[in-house]
Amino acid sequence: MKYSFKLFLVVIFCHIVSQSFSQYVPIPIEQKINNSQAIVEGRVIAKQSYTGEDGEIYTENILKVEKTLKGTMPTGAEVSVITAGGTLNGLTTVWSHLLSLNTNEYGVFFLTPTLRPVRQGAGSPAFEVYSGSQGFYHFQKSGLKYSAKATLDEYANIGRLYSMIGLPGGESSPFVGAHMETDGDSCITYLITPNYSEFVTEGAEVYFDLLVKANSGEYRLNEAELYLKYSTEWFYENMVTEGFLTYSQGVFDQNQYNLAITDYSSDVLHINLQAISSNYLNLEPIDTSFKLLATIGVEIKSLSEDPPIVQDFSVSDIANTYRTKGGYIRDFECVNLKTTLNCDMEITSITEIAAAGLGMDFSFGVDGVVEIQGNNFVDDDAVFGNCVPPNDHRVKFETIDGNWIAPLEGDYLEYTNTLIRVRMPTKGYKNNSSNLYSDDDLNDAVACTGKVRVCKDRGLIGCFCKVDGEIYVPFAARNTMQTNIDGCKESVPIILRDLDGDGGYTIRFFDNFKNKAGAVAAFKRALTTWRCATRVNFKVDEINPPTGTPGFCSVRFSSLPVGTLGSTSLTIDDCGTEPNIEYSASLGFSMKFNSDIDWHTGTNMPPLNWNNPNNGPLQNDLESIALHELGHAHLLLHTCNSPNVMVRPGPLDYRRELTGDDESGGFIMSIHSNEAVAPLCDGGNMVLINPNDCSLTPTVEIAGKTRLLQVFPNPAGDKAFIDFSDGDAPLIGDIQIFDSRGTLHTTSKILKGKTIVLDISAFPSGVYFVRYSSEEFGQSLFGKIIKSK
Repeated sequence: MKYSFKLFLVVIFCHIVSQSFSQYVPIPIEQKINNSQAIVEGRVIAKQSYTGEDGEIYTENILKVEKTLKGTMPTGAEVSVITAGGTLNGLTTVWSHLLSLNTNEYGVFFLTPTLRPVRQGAGSPAFEVYSGSQGFYHFQKSGLKYSAKATLDEYANIGRLYSMIGLPGGESSPFVGAHMETDGDSCITYLITPNYSEFVTEGAEVYFDLLVKANSGEYRLNEAELYLKYSTEWFYENMVTEGFLTYSQGVFDQNQYNLAITDYSSDVLHINLQAISSNYLNLEPIDTSFKLLATIGVEIKSLSEDPPIVQDFSVSDIANTYRTKGGYIRDFECVNLKTTLNCDMEITSITEIAAAGLGMDFSFGVDGVVEIQGNNFVDDDAVFGNCVPPNDHRVKFETIDGNWIAPLEGDYLEYTNTLIRVRMPTKGYKNNSSNLYSDDDLNDAVACTGKVRVCKDRGLIGCFCKVDGEIYVPFAARNTMQTNIDGCKESVPIILRDLDGDGGYTIRFFDNFKNKAGAVAAFKRALTTWRCATRVNFKVDEINPPTGTPGFCSVRFSSLPVGTLGSTSLTIDDCGTEPNIEYSASLGFSMKFNSDIDWHTGTNMPPLNWNNPNNGPLQNDLESIALHELGHAHLLLHTCNSPNVMVRPGPLDYRRELTGDDESGGFIMSIHSNEAVAPLCDGGNMVLINPNDCSLTPTVEIAGKTRLLQVFPNPAGDKAFIDFSDGDAPLIGDIQIFDSRGTLHTTSKILKGKTIVLDISAFPSGVYFVRYSSEEFGQSLFGKIIKSK
């Protein structure tokens, strides 16, 4: 007999697998060094996309060499670095897990001659980055120090990276790491704050206040000394000698102290306040409140993405001392520099859970808009323009790659002194700059679970006044961007369409994929997992070859950077023209799996052996990697939630099962695509598949009985039902209901009866998952239900 459990919207066949996955194989630094023809430190100064001989879009990135670490490239040379994807003729192609570069990006590149098609007229020779995103170490500021960060590898001090390459780290480093704060009893802290409110422009003279305090206790200041390294992109070299800097002494009596600011080098200022008097009682006391040491005026040379100021501790014998009552001079135990303040702002409440890129107030239990309540969010002299947020005010979210993203100005819905409402971003501005993250950044430069920061900016200092909150981000959706009718940049949602004439998209396989034993079956198992969870209209055609036309997607084995297991490209088309673009649409995807990997395609799990070559030949689980890549095909981006299939890739374990976050993200993207009113997009709305026809693999049978879990109605109010319509009583077992974060809400025993009643009257609105388990089954069956308001 057949037991039929009804779920009106979604049916899920699955078995419990408590394992994770990896999208990369870690490449040791020694392998990168040995296999690279050249290693250079440099900056991307230009980029141009083109169509290669194979019909795919590539980008030529022009890299200006600042220093050669391996090879013979001269300083100042310009070389071509080829990356996959780009924007051409209004279409954008992005690849998951493959390296993409932005103009002005700076760091160390491990280069090898490219095997990709080269643009006609491009410079020779042309390179690509060995091991892709694992072979580019991006220099970034963390606090007051600089680190070098690549996928799966990071150096807290960039000098350490140079040492690994075989160069003296301290001498080779272009930046000097900052002194870390300690908990010493006698520490001194400097603070640089802006003394202006106008917008910073090139050629303007701006003023900063330099303040000083003790971290604890009270001390009579004897000498204060500070070296500030500054960016010559922002400021002129030798700014004191050349007349681009003026200063005045603060509250420290000029009869008792002498202040001098000089050029220590072409890009380092030496600031020294020294006591003239040796009398303890004549010296200025400093305690835990900041006191003004100096006001400094400088002329702006140009605007740049570089951090303008860094404390320089490369100079020995830095003197920061105090005098005791007995007349002795003592050193402060540590010296710190700050450029931000926790000022009078406060957050009293904040949205606890919101999805990035969703852009809606409420959708099936998941917010896309963050609401922040509190006090003093807006300065008294704030200037409001055409866009909602006042000038020099913003909200920032922590990103997957350890930076910050600030929403586009058009994504703020409300910004008052006590309330901010803003869409959770996957498109936005980098850190404190006015530079946008590009489409190429969208896999990792998106808001994720972590801090939310409300900022009052001041030009060069950036977020000088801040207050933080916390938020959980279950998933992130891909967006594009436009400038709206008010001149404000805003995000644009992307939707799936009916482009194959049969409700959605058809997936076809290249011969090398079909010829690999078990590969198509493994892919279909992964696709079934998504189809049964999200009702996405992705179908399989195993007979016809890929065509590359909209609505027809392709899967193949292909050459990928060493260490990269899989990658998915999406081609995105705007529906309409600015400023009236309501949606963009996916024309389809192309999915590649690394042809150098010995892929495991069976239903059993392969050993986790990539971290230990003694365990045998390298294998990886095709079903697990396909499951992640199909999430990108759903228009989902990475998260930083470690249980999720869509977590930013790392060397973890395999995973063949979606979490509640993954399912919610894919399901909501499918529903939005089905319901969107988008007459300017090609094709019709994507048609949701029948939940009873979601499986592309044989029906699950247990003890000779076909098992389908079905729940109704959906959405439901106070009650939902599992109905045994074929007349059979249910097996004895347990029913558990979880929310989208995996929190268990109820557990109940099933003892008898044809209809099981689920009481969900006390549940908040949202998406919930039902699990039925029975000893006779030996495994669990899952369903999904939506609790309406």
